[in-house]
Parts: sequence; C-alpha cells; structure tokens
Amino acid sequence: MTLTVVGGPYTQIPDAAFEQSLINLGYDPCGIVDGQVPTNSINTVLNLFIQNNIISDLTGIEDFQALQSLTIWSANLGVNGVNLASNNNLKSLTISSAGLTSLNLSQNTLLETLNITGGISNNISTLDLTSNTNLQIIDCPGTGINSLQLPAAASLTQLNCQANNLSFLDLSIVPNLTSLNASDNSLINLGANTHNSLITMNIKNNSFTGLNLSGFNQLKSLDCSDNSLECLNIKNGNNNQFSYLNTLNNFTLTCIEVDDSLFSTNNPIWNANKDTWSTYSEDCIGICVTADLSDLFIENPKVYPNPTNSIVTIQSESEIKDITLLDLTGKTLGKYHTNCVDLSELMVGTYIIRIRYSNEIEVVKQIIKN
Repeated sequence: MTLTVVGGPYTQIPDAAFEQSLINLGYDPCGIVDGQVPTNSINTVLNLFIQNNIISDLTGIEDFQALQSLTIWSANLGVNGVNLASNNNLKSLTISSAGLTSLNLSQNTLLETLNITGGISNNISTLDLTSNTNLQIIDCPGTGINSLQLPAAASLTQLNCQANNLSFLDLSIVPNLTSLNASDNSLINLGANTHNSLITMNIKNNSFTGLNLSGFNQLKSLDCSDNSLECLNIKNGNNNQFSYLNTLNNFTLTCIEVDDSLFSTNNPIWNANKDTWSTYSEDCIGICVTADLSDLFIENPKVYPNPTNSIVTIQSESEIKDITLLDLTGKTLGKYHTNCVDLSELMVGTYIIRIRYSNEIEVVKQIIKN
C-alpha cells in the first residue's frame, strides 16, 4: 500500500524484518526501521532477493511494480502468504523454505520460470497454473501438492514435481515438454496417449498399473521402477536410441513390449535395471495390448461443466461401461453406470473420474468442484 506524506509517496512496510532486508539492500535511504520506504526507491527494481527467516509479512511487495525476478529464501509466510497480484511483470519466481500453504499466480501471466522448493516448509495443496501460459520451467518438488493444474503452454519444456501427492497429470496440454520428473507421487495416469517431444521421464515410485508409451516417439530415458505395473509397452520405434531404462520392482510385470526383443535382451542398458521375471517381447499377447494407436486411443470424452458445483456430464461417441469417481489419494468415492456424476455432496477440491469403455480402454479426467 502506498502512503502519501510530506516528502513524497511512501510504501508501508509493516514487517520490520522485511524493511530491514530492504535497508540492507539499499532501498530505504533513511536507514532506520520506521514502517515505510520511499516508493520511488523500489518501483523500478527489476531483481529482488529476500532472505530472512523471521519475515512473516511481505506487504509492500506490491509496489515493486517493475519486478521481473523475485527470490524469497527462508521466510515464515504461512499465516500471511504472499500477494503478487500487482507484480505482473514477473518472469522468474523462486520461493524456498518460506512456509507457504497457498500461492495465487493468476495475475502473473508473463511468468517463465517457477521454482518452489523447501521440503515440508512449503505445503501448497493446490497449485493452479492455468493462467501462466508462458511458463518454460516448473520446479516444485516436495511441496505437498495434491493437485497441479498445468497451463496449456507450448513453451513448457521442463517439469519437476517429484515427491508430492499427485495422482494425475495432464501431459496432453504441454506438447513441447522434453523432461518430466514426477517420481514419488501417487500417479495413476498421465493424461496423454501420445507425445512427440518428451525425451526423459522419471515416474518411479508411483501407482501405475499399466503404461502404454508406444505413442511417445521421442522417449529415450525412462525410470518406471517401484510401481505396480502389470503392463508396459515401450514399443515406440525409438528403442535403439534409449540411454537409460529402469523397470525394477514391478512384481507383476512379466512382459515388456519393445521394438526388437533380441536387441533389448542383448543390450546391457536394457538389462541392468530389470527384474529377472520380466522378459522382452514384440507382442505381449494377453498381457499388453498392441494395436494401432488410431484403434486404441480414439476416446476423448467431453466432460462438462468443469469446474462444477453439482453434476458433470460425460459425452462420448463410444459406449461407456462404467465411470469411477476417485479423490486425489486414489480412494474410490463412487461408481456409476450412467453418463452423469454428482459431486454436489463433496467438498470443494479436485477429483478424478476414470471412464471405462466396453472395450476395456480407460480414460482418466480431472474435475474441479467449486
């Protein structure tokens, strides 16, 4: 907030530790903690680095209107949070060990790099980035996220969301993503059957039971160890370019579908991290389904309205066998044999519906209850 007094406009800084940090950076020429700094000393600042573990209130940050890069390191913002709605020139944001429980970036549409770290210090259950369509890098490991709503961003190339509580990611809206680290979550679905850019994928220690990556035609590195896989299809026409593969500790995975079983069986890269009971095959009949992608993955049901406060309708050209409603932990909340799902009795939040067709193909969609 800007306060006009004799001597020109001032910005109120109620947090003494925040003001002291600004004094140390030379943005308060008075040099004393008096609850304010001259607005004209901060409104043209492009880069700001704040580190003070007793800062609990960043009121005044709104007058850093030219700010393009902000780093908040070791603060205590759990109660007051941080309001960046006025900092709409931000392109880079790093928040580490700041105790955040929520973060609203809907007004920061120029943001290109987002880095939120700090272990249990940050605990943001929902991160909505749908407005941030210029993002190139998202780095948010270990921040307690249950729901990560990605932007439909052609610019996004790197995503690190490891060690959260995610059960769903929608890779279909980030077509140029090249690197994904989503290990140590509870993922059951990636929201995409094809991807033409993804090169490196780490999805170890999740809850996948089946993975068909035959449409991920640039994939060269995959870690899907420590899941519950019964089916794995990596027959993507690019197996001879793989630099790393780890399928260990999938205790019911007996057959892995590949381009060339002889090549895979005799390749040390492919056998260094594979369970002894798993074998390579070009056609895992009865275990992994093989077919043209045009036959297998034609289903793209429409789910509307989404968000919703009551009933969602699932519209599809193919016959739906049943629909399962789940929370973000994977717990089943209901099973339906109609094309409507009622969320009216549920708490506000994010949910998953699993749509199963008569041919046993499954599609997973994310629903927001408001």
